[in-house]
Amino acid sequence: MKPALAVQYSRQAMRKKMIGVAICLATVLVSSAVLAEEKALPAPGQSIPQPLTLDYVLSTVDDNHPDVQSAQAQVDYQIALQNQVESETGLNITLQGKASYIEPPAISPDQSNNDSRLSLLVQKNLYDFGRSNAASAAAVAEVKGSEQLLMMTKNKHRIDIMAAFFEVLLADLTYIRDNEAMATAYVQYDHMRQRNKVGERSDIDVMELKKDYEEARRKLYTSRSRQRSTRSRLANMMNRPGELVAEVADPTLTMNDEKPGDVDQYLRLAEENNTQLKALRLGVQAAENRVKSARAGIRPVLKGRLEVSDYAREMGGYNDYEASLILDVPLWTGGAVQAGIAKETANLQRLRAQLRAQEMQVQQAVLETWQALDYLRAEREETQSLMDYRDLYLDRSRALYDMEVKTDLGDSMVKISDAQLRMARAKYKTALALAKLNALMGRPVYPFEALPGTKSAQAGKVPGANNDLQKKQKSEPAEEPKQ
Repeated sequence: MKPALAVQYSRQAMRKKMIGVAICLATVLVSSAVLAEEKALPAPGQSIPQPLTLDYVLSTVDDNHPDVQSAQAQVDYQIALQNQVESETGLNITLQGKASYIEPPAISPDQSNNDSRLSLLVQKNLYDFGRSNAASAAAVAEVKGSEQLLMMTKNKHRIDIMAAFFEVLLADLTYIRDNEAMATAYVQYDHMRQRNKVGERSDIDVMELKKDYEEARRKLYTSRSRQRSTRSRLANMMNRPGELVAEVADPTLTMNDEKPGDVDQYLRLAEENNTQLKALRLGVQAAENRVKSARAGIRPVLKGRLEVSDYAREMGGYNDYEASLILDVPLWTGGAVQAGIAKETANLQRLRAQLRAQEMQVQQAVLETWQALDYLRAEREETQSLMDYRDLYLDRSRALYDMEVKTDLGDSMVKISDAQLRMARAKYKTALALAKLNALMGRPVYPFEALPGTKSAQAGKVPGANNDLQKKQKSEPAEEPKQ
């Protein structure tokens, strides 16, 4: 009996479209493995396309995702603090009413008891010898720093979405491999049972292959569960919890073919443009201004005051209009100014230390990411050679099978599926490393841009993640054989 594994592939088509075909097959398998338990979205008319593409996911990053919302709330909070600081030197207008009942002295010309008044007070700090200017500069720097952190959060969120998207694709490829492995193990186990019935094999041989089959089936169940969990994680990253997509398109990551430029150039760009470093530098700048503002606490404050009043009684000491300049000179503050200076100075030292530590971490991350791109290139070339070898080996196994000669066709199919998985994993790791390197240099993760120093950058081209929707193959998922 020929097993269902003997699917006819063209060697040339397999070499060119190996991973694409596997992804297309995975979409059919997912429909039975995942959607049988829970209805997947989107349905016709909804905004999410089928199949889901990486370009679509990255171009529609939801600003309502909790991580992005938290960073945006921090920006709004810093803007509110800036407005609060600026209001301290703004114009203050107060309407003040006072209702009073008095018993006037006998010598008073006005013996009425109503001593009520209504006053309009206008007051403004005119000059405080640098205190408000320093506080305002600190607030502006804090706002700019929070905006840099918002940009960093969005870049990180896009990288997380890319990773979640790739995990879905890898889960599908893993399911294909494990499905073929289980089917192969069952065919071998069933064949051994038949030979055991006619006395050609012992019971221990049967039990050994049954053990292998049960192990393969367990791995298949695990990979099937991973298909659903990875889709759930992707839905959460898209801020669409519970909406499990059925089909995902394998992206053509053309930027993976780019050879990175000189690492020293990337280190310099990261030093200048890394968003977290920018945020910390702005934080240090803000802390320096807060120290200046604290030191100005012992300096005088000049205020202007204008008062317009209306009185119920007429008295010689009551003025309808009054304009005044007020100079407050602190003589003794009980140590409050010194404590404020010490607090802000300590905070400044802490931020400077954080900045220096982060600079070293960014430099190390850039170097390690650049090195990762180098060995990932070698890994892709190694895996491509493995796939070519598995391709030829599969052709030989198929030919021997067609001649009804003993062959390992099933094992060959499993191994070539495993090679596809390894190639996809190396490809996706390269794309994530490129995205991380762009983020470290303060460049946008999406839309994709050519790395500085690459051929595309020199030619002014922008490599992208063009999703080639492979031609779908209609194939039924392998059902679990009955024992």
